[in-house]
Amino acid sequence: MHHGFLSFSGLIGNRHLELRVTFGFVLLMSGMALLRVTAVEGASLPMIWAPLALVGGGVGLATVALYHLVLQTVPQSVAGAGSGALQAFQQIGIALGIALAGQVFFASLGTETDPRAFVAALKTALLLPVGLFATLVIASLKLKPLEGPDAPA
Repeated sequence: MHHGFLSFSGLIGNRHLELRVTFGFVLLMSGMALLRVTAVEGASLPMIWAPLALVGGGVGLATVALYHLVLQTVPQSVAGAGSGALQAFQQIGIALGIALAGQVFFASLGTETDPRAFVAALKTALLLPVGLFATLVIASLKLKPLEGPDAPA
């Protein structure tokens, strides 16, 4: 699914970047919220497939569009450095996100070993990405199309 959205994003090029970023964040938020609802003891793979498909679709749409949007503001003479810096910050964000979610999970779990405690800790930890993506949806609504000579045709 993720690869399908990446391919689709590549096909439509630089059009509707702001809308694609917002829609990607909506898919990410919805997928995480739905995963939180479907996280129950004994959940089967088919139960979590839909939320994970939404998350994959959101990543595919938002990532490609966000990269295009950000790199359009970088002069061509330093595009390589701009791309490298963007990837570095992406990696830092991924590492911090995983670390924070892990801290929330294990703080919520404590010393419990019961499977229900693991499910409860997961549901608590999933509040972090749901809140983050909700914030990003709101922030992305303020994105404006690039104007001027660097604007996409």
